[in-house]
Amino acid sequence: MKVLLYGLHLDISIVSKTLNTKTLNFGEVTMALTPADPIKILFAIILPPLGVFLEVGFKGHFWLSILLTLLGFVPGIIHALYVIFKH
Repeated sequence: MKVLLYGLHLDISIVSKTLNTKTLNFGEVTMALTPADPIKILFAIILPPLGVFLEVGFKGHFWLSILLTLLGFVPGIIHALYVIFKH
């Protein structure tokens, strides 16, 4: 299935029905999506540190997300989405 998100064409394909995971293909980069990821992405947009916390806990990325959100909301969102898609 092809999806257009922020001007990026994403190819979402089912990897495993038993694990209920999907992959996002960005050219040569492939990322696994879990059923909880849409919720984390929503929290990353509304309150970026919460989205990062749900993904990695109280690690360095969480504290960096707080700092970036305090310095500017958009950098916090970008970092939160990066962490969610990376992990």
